[in-house]
Amino acid sequence: MGRVWLHVAGESHGPGLTAILYGLPAGIPWESDRTDHWLRLRQRFSGRGPRAGFESEPTQVLAGIKGKVTNGGPLQLYLPNRDSSGGSQTPEGEAQPIRYPRPGHADLAGALKWGLSQADGVAELASARLTAAYTAAGGVCRQLLSLLGIEILAHVVRVGEAGTRRRAFLRGTRLLPLVERAEASRLLCLDARAEPRMLAQIASAKETRDTVGGEFEVVVGPLPAGLGAPQPLEARLDSRLGQVLMGIPAVKAVAIGDGMLAGRARGSRFHDAIRFAAGKGYTRPTNRAGGLEGGMTNGEPLVVRGVLKPLPSLGTPLASASLEDGSAGPAARVRSDVCAVPTAALAAGALVSVVLAGAILEQTGGSTLSEVLGRFHGNDR
Repeated sequence: MGRVWLHVAGESHGPGLTAILYGLPAGIPWESDRTDHWLRLRQRFSGRGPRAGFESEPTQVLAGIKGKVTNGGPLQLYLPNRDSSGGSQTPEGEAQPIRYPRPGHADLAGALKWGLSQADGVAELASARLTAAYTAAGGVCRQLLSLLGIEILAHVVRVGEAGTRRRAFLRGTRLLPLVERAEASRLLCLDARAEPRMLAQIASAKETRDTVGGEFEVVVGPLPAGLGAPQPLEARLDSRLGQVLMGIPAVKAVAIGDGMLAGRARGSRFHDAIRFAAGKGYTRPTNRAGGLEGGMTNGEPLVVRGVLKPLPSLGTPLASASLEDGSAGPAARVRSDVCAVPTAALAAGALVSVVLAGAILEQTGGSTLSEVLGRFHGNDR
């Protein structure tokens, strides 16, 4: 992840979640209201389960902040779990052991890994509750990017069979008004005509005791050309982004720009032509590459997409087999969301912020915010 590393620990129903960020410069303002704003957004999205209504404790700072700014040391954040019952729960809120693993969840793989006859501990470790810690920690990196003049938009482009119209984010587009519009919606959606159809997909899944997945998009700009490197492998920004976004629970595919369509297109129709104009420099009429070429930013907005599978905790469970004796039976019914695409989008925006903050700090160096600001703008191409 570059010069900024993120470590997260915690369990879904344990005492709380801990996030530690290493490598931040001193002097970044700590704005707890902004961090808690993104955590509150997670709670009110349509499709969330009952737990979302009471996980509202504010983020606690345990280390790394002095005088309301980062002090250059590791930043440690703590998010307490108000529901710390210590076990997985039925939709009615009753604790139950997971003896019949859920298809699509980590239950079976983890039980086989650790030799368990109940998958409760696996469910705790693999829970999407961890995305709350990603969102909180990434908010600090998002603040750093904002001070550099870089804006980040995370939004939902598909829920089930309902999708938005194709959008183009080119150089000069202001993202902040789009961020505000997305955050005002019930699904982090920019398309007012598509949102009712998305909500209908969620309502239908809920009525049939099912779940529904979708797609999200993260757009970042303006960015200078040259962040990242072609090699080694871990220096490539596409490599780093793919790693963190695929680590979000339930994400099954990640694409840069129009990457989902790249395998069907010819080169003459896919690649972005290059233009040069005095006073503007190099520009592109399109951005199918999503702002990355050769593992580096090319000066266009960064565009990444993620595909979220339907969540595996179903009201009408699929067939399973007992972890105790292999006998057939229905998978465990565990409390869950019907749709988690908006919350995954927020987590994705946060993790993209961590990756980009690391890439920028690699480029600029600097132990203080003022050093980073001066070098970034001095080298801005």
